[in-house]
Amino acid sequence: MKRTIMALALTASLYAEESRVWTHEDTGRTLEGQAIDKKRDGSSIQIEESSGRKLWLKTESLTSEDQTYAKHWCADHDKLEARVIKSSSGGKKTIKVVVNAGNIPVKEVCESYSGESKPTTKTVPARTTLAFEDDVTSKYVVTLYSESDGTRIDQETSRSKTGL
Repeated sequence: MKRTIMALALTASLYAEESRVWTHEDTGRTLEGQAIDKKRDGSSIQIEESSGRKLWLKTESLTSEDQTYAKHWCADHDKLEARVIKSSSGGKKTIKVVVNAGNIPVKEVCESYSGESKPTTKTVPARTTLAFEDDVTSKYVVTLYSESDGTRIDQETSRSKTGL
């Protein structure tokens, strides 16, 4: 029992780091930075250096330790899915939004870029999954925020399915 708790605590601390050194498997080149975004399929992860420079790294080019970290980081930050389920004339679309709150309560905000309609806001309690449909224009953004401190957790737009 103690070993299980220790292993869980060690795993949690490994993936709670803010900044880390990322290493390219073939060249050994390193980069220090914080993971801030990911491709939906996990093929790439975006790193922000302390200087503010952002770059994308292909996860398959990283060391196995960094690939494991990236896999867990991506899974922990993949809380939102928005996809078009119906399109109609005039650029109107219906999207299906699925929010997985995980261990913290979250707030989801869905809005159209045109500003024609008021944003839809939904609060999702911890350990709850919410699925709903929303009518939007052809350009939309769905953002997921922490209910407690307002930090952005995940985002999808009509232009980008990368998540955050």
